[in-house]
Amino acid sequence: MQGSKRKGRRPGTWELRVDAGEDPLTRKRQQKSVTFHGTSRQADVALAELITKSARGQVSVGQ
Repeated sequence: MQGSKRKGRRPGTWELRVDAGEDPLTRKRQQKSVTFHGTSRQADVALAELITKSARGQVSVGQ
């Protein structure tokens, strides 16, 4: 599983994005994006947790 972190528009915010597999019908890649508030190191920890949940199939991608 892959993930990424980038700065948000406001100070102390981060956009965390993980790969959530592919849609079984369209075969297109799905991603889950989450806004995180905190420091860069805290965002790294949150991203690692999000990647772990995604690998276990516990992340849902909404429309």
